[in-house]
Amino acid sequence: MSINADGTFDDWGFHGAPFEHMQFLVASYRGLRDLIQRMSRENPQWGAARIHGELLMLGFEVAQSTVSKYMVRGGTPPSQSWTTFLRNHMQGDRCR
Repeated sequence: MSINADGTFDDWGFHGAPFEHMQFLVASYRGLRDLIQRMSRENPQWGAARIHGELLMLGFEVAQSTVSKYMVRGGTPPSQSWTTFLRNHMQGDRCR
């Protein structure tokens, strides 16, 4: 990769594109990230595949792995393990 005196890249397909082009890409990714987070927050039953499909129908070219990466995780704590369940129910005379 080489950077010309006018601040453009030569080797990565940015022929003649100034640094402002990179700032535009970063801003558009932020907007897409915010949209993914909003969709996952407003539709908690939707998974990455469903949101990915909806974004494709809207004209966004994004990978499903990217959608999964930026989705908002559920706020419910994980359930207890079987070991914890059995330990809690094996105490005392409750299991007889």
